[in-house]
Amino acid sequence: MDFEKQISLNASNKTSLWMILFILAAGSFFSAIIPPFQSPDEFDHISRAYLFSKGTIVLDAPKGKDTGGMIDTGLMAYMSAYEVLPRKRDRKLSADEIYAANRITWKGTKAFRALPGISYYFPVIYTPQAVGLTLGEKLKLSVDTSYRLARFMALVFVAIILIIAFNIYPVNPLTIALLMIPMSVFQMSSASQDGISVALGILAIATFLRMTTEKQNTSPWLFYILTFSVALVATSRPFLLPLLILVFAACFYTGDKKSFCVFAAAAFFIIPWLGFTMHTTVDSRFVAGHSTSDAAVFYLQHPLQFFHVLWATLSRADLVNFYGASFLGYLGWLDTPFSPKEYKVFFICIILIGLLSVSAKNFKKDWFSRSLLVFSALISILLIFFAILIKDNQHPASLIQGVQGRYFLIPMIMVAYAVSGSLKLYEGIFRKIALCLVIFLGLFTIFSTSKLLIERYYLAPLPLEEISVKYLQSQLNAYR
Repeated sequence: MDFEKQISLNASNKTSLWMILFILAAGSFFSAIIPPFQSPDEFDHISRAYLFSKGTIVLDAPKGKDTGGMIDTGLMAYMSAYEVLPRKRDRKLSADEIYAANRITWKGTKAFRALPGISYYFPVIYTPQAVGLTLGEKLKLSVDTSYRLARFMALVFVAIILIIAFNIYPVNPLTIALLMIPMSVFQMSSASQDGISVALGILAIATFLRMTTEKQNTSPWLFYILTFSVALVATSRPFLLPLLILVFAACFYTGDKKSFCVFAAAAFFIIPWLGFTMHTTVDSRFVAGHSTSDAAVFYLQHPLQFFHVLWATLSRADLVNFYGASFLGYLGWLDTPFSPKEYKVFFICIILIGLLSVSAKNFKKDWFSRSLLVFSALISILLIFFAILIKDNQHPASLIQGVQGRYFLIPMIMVAYAVSGSLKLYEGIFRKIALCLVIFLGLFTIFSTSKLLIERYYLAPLPLEEISVKYLQSQLNAYR
């Protein structure tokens, strides 16, 4: 059975295609509203994409400087125009500022920019953004147009991957809902690698589950897709290294000895890459007293110390509440929250959709694969705290600072597939109800998020003059 047939078996499921088109439309809409570089660390992500477009795989660490690379000065000037916004909630953009930024062109000269926070990521995942930037530069477009093209290419790439994934294995309402929460749509609208890594994670999960059902009849193409997806995701999100468990398990399902060689090649690429970048990255932003690799060795030798710090962190109600808010949607550079009532609506929708998505069908047959997804998700969550602890915190630490809720998205999608089973997206009355809630969630996301973004970036509050207050009061009295 060839690759084309493998991805077309569920092509009749038009519902999932409409959901993807909805996400694509919402992402395009928000991309037009959101100013450039308003996703956390997006300055660094776009710089990494630019460097990859020039063939740079491993970043440099000049003497006395953090790890980074040589960036076009026009791109750096464009980034400087929007560095006034992050973490400054009262700062708005004026029409003059936008006009001036849009006129910035590529200069052809370069200057060094430090990018230590993303030096761990294997740059192939930035291919869509790199293509967009390259086209813009080659066609002599403005930097702004090139950046917008990079955003668009990333969003289209996400949509293509999701179409393939949903045709390989049935998607569930909970996964669609998790893609429609504000945080997910916001990140997919940016030029960071978050949207692409999430889409590739879903592709890996779908491919693994398809292989567990077809076993020895699986096309070799599916195993290659699984391995390639995991390799890209794990080298861009190191805490998703447990996805390798799925690749290893798939080797047994297929029964093909060659698959073990492919798995070994992937493992011997991912782990050395992460080890190399962890050891060579120079990052002076955090004075931890130890290098990242030294901190990792310490906690591996003293695992009880790690769990002690983890328990202290999870015991803090304020941190746990922040994880929930930043999972559902704490936009911008963590400076644009929703109202408590809006968070309640998002939370209730996700819980209800999750409950309606649960399926015990064929559980006796596929309990092991579904349990493996839950196990991999739990290990990934532990690695999130471990990775942030050794990379972004003082050593030794009493709390793990820096964890954001959006990091838990792919582990939660793994759980969503595990509890949902192989039912089709619209199969059964419960899933039809869940889809109605998904549509409501999507519409509520568009309404509440667009309003919040416009207020955050463009509407400056102006004090009313006393005469204006009296005039408004008189008008109100006239209608009473």
